[in-house]
Formats: sequence, structure tokens, C-alpha cells
Amino acid sequence: MSQNIKYNIEKMLSNISEDKISNLQICLDDGKIDKNSDVYDYKDKLQFLTSEIKLVRKILNYFENPKIISVLLDYGKEINELKNNLETNSSLVWTSPLIDESALQTFNTMLEMIRNAKNTITIVGYTIWGDAKDVDPNAPKMKEVFAELANAVKQKRTVELFFEKDENFPTLQNNVKKMWVSGIMLPKLYGFVNNQEKFGSLHAKALLVDDSEVLITSANMTGRAITRNVELGIKTRGTVAKSARYLITSLKKSGYFKEEQW
Repeated sequence: MSQNIKYNIEKMLSNISEDKISNLQICLDDGKIDKNSDVYDYKDKLQFLTSEIKLVRKILNYFENPKIISVLLDYGKEINELKNNLETNSSLVWTSPLIDESALQTFNTMLEMIRNAKNTITIVGYTIWGDAKDVDPNAPKMKEVFAELANAVKQKRTVELFFEKDENFPTLQNNVKKMWVSGIMLPKLYGFVNNQEKFGSLHAKALLVDDSEVLITSANMTGRAITRNVELGIKTRGTVAKSARYLITSLKKSGYFKEEQW
């Protein structure tokens, strides 16, 4: 599709009401409006304004078959709907010394997502807290996050952690145990197994809730990352979250993630 056609289709959808667009499509499909129709046809059949008639006639000049325009308008509507859904369902998430109304805070977002989970909470590829030599003064914030995760397990939610299986894996396990609530079953733990040399390490950082909501972020699961660093991410709902769940499940089924014992 040429840029001119695309531009004019978008202009029509932006400047002509939905009802008028729908009526236009019916007239195009029925052959009641074509490139030979005069101004009176538009006004009589569609109650179009002069400016709206000019837009339609400009598009009609590109095509021999006016029904093609009806199809393009349908595509345009679908694209606009997808854009609107994406804007509605997505939020910027960051850790920053600044407070901005356009962005959510990483720490608060994590807590809210975990609390809203109905079935499964999946954490992928985070470093947790740091090793014993790296005493994190912000660790109490992470303990709050882990308290919510433990509470989710208590409420019969599944909590699963996916990490790189490397030399730091035992330290990571110990850090989780230290922050976990005593008396509550530990979450499921999976290690990333690099069984093909062409692949590197697990570097994704994501918090996935059910099949409905996902946070993809630069922040590791450390107190520093959720309180002091400058981190940036996106939280989104819908199809992206379902796709993320499918990809993680596929990696697990293909043997890249193996369940580990505590």
C-alpha cells in the first residue's frame, strides 16, 4: 500500500464518524457509491459533508474496484483498535529518584502484580539480592516482595523461579531461602541448561502473572534495583503476556529449563 493511500485511509478514519464509515462501506459493497458518483449521491445516501466527500473521492481515484476501499477500511479499524488496546494495556515502569505520573514504580508494580495473581506467578532470569559479600542496605524491600510471594503460595498460587544454572546458582538458592517466610513451602525452581553451544546465558528479566500480565524490565530482583538504580521496563496485559507464557513453557518442554531441588 502506498503512503498516500495509507495516509488518506487513516485520515478518513480519524475525520469521519464510525456510523458514516460503516454506511459508506455498505454503499461501496453494494455498488451504490463509486468513483463516478457525484456530490449529491454522497449527500443523499450518506449525509456526508463536503470535506468528507473530498476525502472519499481522493481514495476512490486509486482503485478500479471500490470494494477494495471497504476492505482497507476494515484493516484500518483493526489496526486502530490494536493500537488503542496497546496504549490502554501498557504502562512504563521504572526505578528512579524522580516521581513521574507517566511511569509506575518498579517496587510497587511488583507487589501489585503478585497480589493480583489468580493462578501462577513466574519470575524469569533475575539475580536475587547479591552474594554474602555484597550486603544490600535495601534488602528489606526485597523481603517484602518475597513475603508477598510466600503469601501467594499460602493462598494456593503457584510460584516458579527460572534462573541461570551457573556457579552462582547455590548462592541464589540460599538468598531465596533467607528471604522466604518460614513454614511456607518454597517455590518451584528451574535452572537454565545451555545444551547448545550457540546459545549464551539466560539474560531475560520478567515477572509474569497468570497468562494475563507481564513486566519486562532491566531491574534484577535486588533491593538496589527496585530502590536505588535507574531501571526501565514495560508492564503490559493481554496477548503479549499469553505469548510470554507460551515461550517459557516451550523452553521448559524443550529441556532448556530443568526443575531443581532445594
